[in-house]
Order: sequence, then structure tokens, then C-alpha cells
Amino acid sequence: MTARDAWDPELADRIRKLRLASRQLARDVGLGAHASRQLAVGAEFAEHGAWRPGMALRHVDWRAWARTDRLLARRTPVEVRRPIVVVLDLSADLGVGTSAAGGRPDLNGSPAGLAIVLAGTLAVWAAGWRDPVGLDIVAGDDAPVRHLPPRPGNAALGPLLAALARARTGGRADLGEAFPALARRWPPRSMVFLITDGMEDPASWLPALRGLASRRVELRVIQLVDESQRRLDGVDLARLVSPEDGSEVVVDATVARAGLTEAAAAFDRELEAGLAAVGARRFPIPVAGPVARALAGALVGAGAS
Repeated sequence: MTARDAWDPELADRIRKLRLASRQLARDVGLGAHASRQLAVGAEFAEHGAWRPGMALRHVDWRAWARTDRLLARRTPVEVRRPIVVVLDLSADLGVGTSAAGGRPDLNGSPAGLAIVLAGTLAVWAAGWRDPVGLDIVAGDDAPVRHLPPRPGNAALGPLLAALARARTGGRADLGEAFPALARRWPPRSMVFLITDGMEDPASWLPALRGLASRRVELRVIQLVDESQRRLDGVDLARLVSPEDGSEVVVDATVARAGLTEAAAAFDRELEAGLAAVGARRFPIPVAGPVARALAGALVGAGAS
């Protein structure tokens, strides 16, 4: 938190609430392993691996050799300091739901608020492992800091949570245009988490991801899914207005509901396949309902739909 933030009591309170919510969700996730933990030769034993020419003889487990007649090396867990980058899509489509003081998304009552808390939780998780963590905000209004380069552990956490607390939804993300510029800032071998509702046409932004693999950047897409909104639950006749471009369409939900469900499933399959084709993965997280388990899957790299 900056000195300027401290003089804004509403913002200071929001930063405090975001920090608490992020830490609580990190505890709920309860991960026991780091997503980028690797094994290497060292002094603290973890498991055996095959000894190969070029390895120092001091790493041979001679007792195991006496028992098995095989040359085995002793390996230990090493925490890899891998840069973590959180990319937050705060386009206007996420701006439904209640607002808190200052017109910012309610952290507990809106898809955008959930997206902000998820971003904060990823930062808390990375800081806990002392990994460098950074932030990029695409779209959104009132976000004075749209890019925070990865910095180690707790040094990054305060400014990052403050930037998230200040952010509002607005405009259009234009991920296809944003990604090439963003990617040039990311260190090689970064792990990037994109938090988005994924409502942009996949064909408009997935091609922009093709260069990530060559830089060994791993992308995990956390897609916020609001099933009730997709089905227009509780609605008979709806006038849908896009908050991004103002276009309108009138829909008879009683007739269209089955088709909407089918279309949403087809959209998810297209996004899933498109991400897989560029070496990325999708992790859906429900807007309504518990999110800890789904977030844990995104962090350890398992459970993609």
C-alpha cells in the first residue's frame, strides 16, 4: 500500500479486505506442493534416480548399489524460482453484479470481484513460495498500474494487491491485440495465469499465443463460468445489451434456453481445443459455488476440463 492509498480510507479498507479474502482462499486451496517444483541432486534425500555418466560419484547411494547391484543417485526436491505472471481481464462483460464503494466491483458479489480475489490469491500463493510475481491488467477503468513486472515474494505483494483493489471493469480486452505486447515483457520460462470470462471469439486471440511455446512460457487460462447467466435462468423475455459495444438483441429465453446451453458447450469445446493446439490449458471456475478445488487444479496443473 502506498502513502496515497493510506490517505484514502475506502481504498485502504478495500485493500485490507482483498488481502484477507486472498489469504483465506489460499488457505482453503491448501496446496502441499508447488506447481514448478523439480527434483535435482543434492544433500537432502527425497528419492532415488538412475545414476548417469557425468554425475559425481559422491551422489551414488552405495548401500542401494550393494543391495540391488544398480547405480542409483540420491535426489532431493528443489524449489524452482519460476516467474509467475497474473493477467486479469477486467472487460465490461465482467461488470455485472453489485458494486462496492467507489464504483469498484464488490469482492463478494460480482464476477469481477471474484476475478480480483482469484488474482490476489495467485499472488499470495506465489509470494508464499518466494517466486517472482507480476500483474498485467487488460481492459478495465481506473487502473493506474496496468503492468507490474515480476518481483520476488512479498516485495511484490503490497503493490499488486493495491493495483487490484483500485481496478474497475470497463471496455473490451482485445486479447489478440494485447497478448503480443504483454508477452514481450514476460521473462522466458514464466508461468502465466490468464483470468477471464473467455467471451471473446477464440479465433480472434488464440493465434496470438503461438509464440509462447518457443519462449517456454506456460499459459493456464482460468475461465470464470456463470451457468445461470448462460442459460438465462429465471428470465422469459430478455433484452441483452453488450456492455462492451452497446449492441442489443431480444431473446425469448423459454424457446432459446436449450440452444443457449448447447451453444455454450460448443464454445467451451472450441476454446479448449484452441488452447490445447497452442500448448495452453483451460481451467473453468464457477462464479456461483465453491472455487477452492477448481483453483487448486489450476495451480497444480491437474483437473482441466
